[in-house]
Amino acid sequence: MTRPVVIQGAGLFISADVAADLGPVLMQYLEWARRDCREMNPDTVETVEKIDLLGNWWRNKNLPSNLPSVDTPCSDPVQWITVKTAAEELERTTRAVTGLLERGSLHGERDGRTWRVCGQSVDARPEGLKCQH
Repeated sequence: MTRPVVIQGAGLFISADVAADLGPVLMQYLEWARRDCREMNPDTVETVEKIDLLGNWWRNKNLPSNLPSVDTPCSDPVQWITVKTAAEELERTTRAVTGLLERGSLHGERDGRTWRVCGQSVDARPEGLKCQH
């Protein structure tokens, strides 16, 4: 059995041998999507490419011994803030923040009609980064 590899974002753990099976299929899907000029989420593209890279290493038996993970997940607990607080920190309207949440540009969770926003996502946004949750 191989070590699982952490893929940031969804909290998915995948072993190198599974990546070797999935990588070519997922890369084919990306190729079709690109050929059809479909817009792809950049995080999806990056994750598929990482799975394929790991799978290639495994298939070629060239897996680096010091490869603990493709990305290290954030172990910090999420610090939730309100949309109003996020809007003040980002110097945006609450409507603009809600739009960012709906598009996935900010990390947040919806409970019915109410959003809560990941404070780390708000802090990372001015630098063009995303939180690690």
